[in-house]
Amino acid sequence: MIDLTKPCREVSLAAVMTVGALVLASNAPALAGSQQSDDPLARRIDVVWRDVPLSQAAHRLAQVVEVTAFIDRRLDPHARVTLRANGVSARDAFLQLAQQVEAVIVDRAELVYLGPSEGAATLVAAPPLGSAPRATQRLLKRKKKIVWNRLAMPREIIEQALAEERITIENANLVPHDLWDAGTLPTAPVADQLSVLLTGFGLTWHADPQRTGVVVLELSNATAQPIAPRLTPRETPPAGVPSAVAVEQQRYTLRVQEQPLEAVLGQIAERSGMELRITPGAAPIAAQRTSFSVREASLDELLEAAAASAGLVVRRIESIIEVTTVR
Repeated sequence: MIDLTKPCREVSLAAVMTVGALVLASNAPALAGSQQSDDPLARRIDVVWRDVPLSQAAHRLAQVVEVTAFIDRRLDPHARVTLRANGVSARDAFLQLAQQVEAVIVDRAELVYLGPSEGAATLVAAPPLGSAPRATQRLLKRKKKIVWNRLAMPREIIEQALAEERITIENANLVPHDLWDAGTLPTAPVADQLSVLLTGFGLTWHADPQRTGVVVLELSNATAQPIAPRLTPRETPPAGVPSAVAVEQQRYTLRVQEQPLEAVLGQIAERSGMELRITPGAAPIAAQRTSFSVREASLDELLEAAAASAGLVVRRIESIIEVTTVR
């Protein structure tokens, strides 16, 4: 039984930033009454949380199953949480923690993110890389571990991590001044790491189509930014085809846990340069939280899996994604 009323010896307060848990290992010793699993978050645990800070509960839970908890900076790390659970999975424990602070989690590959739904939606699909130079794609897909010291500034963390991979960055000044405690992001693709580091500030990014670099932008302006190569006056995109994204070339591998379907589909639509339409009959269902996973899926396969998880139907008509209850 884990009693979180006892002090936690090592709490990496990445809680000043964004909540994510990145898997470090899958062979942690079994707890009493728990089961071994290749998925650390599937391990069953006994926990007791009595009016303790969110950051302490999340990081202690992460230590038990050998992952790293990363809390969105928009959540209050000092918010008090209380939970008593016997024989539940670590994933369910994280979900119950998140619910107490009106947050959600994203569990994709080696990432578990705890934060507001808008932040979670940002991490559902990685920014498209299809139009970026091959060199940029290779570098952004390269896996690395990111470590920073106490009082590090997030802008410097991002710039240094990209510089080490010879990736340039534009609009880094959009990342506001902040000071973080010491922290670590375990090994994962640079593209995923960058998204995690930016989402807590309401920021995202896209690959520069002409250079080996990335461009930071505000999430609200994401769909207005050019992602496809810039066109000369003699070049125009085919009529009716979104110039922002090579939609058919994208592949998605992700696992969504307890997120509002509408937020997930909305972010996918933005990333694809498309318009999301939800019929009145489907709206109440789309507002509810759902869970699903896909691996190397096309956009149509991703949309179908997302809608099916909530018992809905999706149709893609040119640049419109329509969600309905009628087949």
